[in-house]
Amino acid sequence: MSNIFRKPAKEFTINDEKVMISPLKVGTLLKIQGLTQHIAEAFAKLRSIIANDYEQVKNSTPHPVEGDKDAIEYVEKTTHKAPELSAISLLVKNKQEGLKALFDCLFQMDLLDDIFRSSVDRFRDVPKGALFDPMSEQALDIPTALEFLLAIVDVNAGGFTELGKFSRLLTMFQGAAKQAETNAV
Repeated sequence: MSNIFRKPAKEFTINDEKVMISPLKVGTLLKIQGLTQHIAEAFAKLRSIIANDYEQVKNSTPHPVEGDKDAIEYVEKTTHKAPELSAISLLVKNKQEGLKALFDCLFQMDLLDDIFRSSVDRFRDVPKGALFDPMSEQALDIPTALEFLLAIVDVNAGGFTELGKFSRLLTMFQGAAKQAETNAV
């Protein structure tokens, strides 16, 4: 008998064990959607300052030669300037803050724990927080956690493509609702 509420889980082999990975549920996606502003700010900090300052000058002058009376000589000069210490300091600070913000987003509201426990069949009965508690017998190591995370992304890849279509429909619906509200007033 099929389940109308969710797509079937896919089988993966991780650490020589067969596990079933289920697609994320809508509630989890809504939590992720709530973090988009924080994630955007983190990426902005990671990309905010360019520490490589340079000046590029291009010149061309006529340079006729015997075979080509219309020949032109091109000269391109690039001068690299050492970045100011304050710019380097700000770059390092922004990179550190950006990385911290990204990790804060992942651990906000125990999101990563929710994602793993709701998607991986073997983790459903694991107590909340045990997967990331270094003192727990059920704690994940980094290579294994990355394998699970890649499998979860693989299972959900198609859904994120569809989510883009859904968000456009939702935006159109919200616009129509506002227009109807304006017309009613």
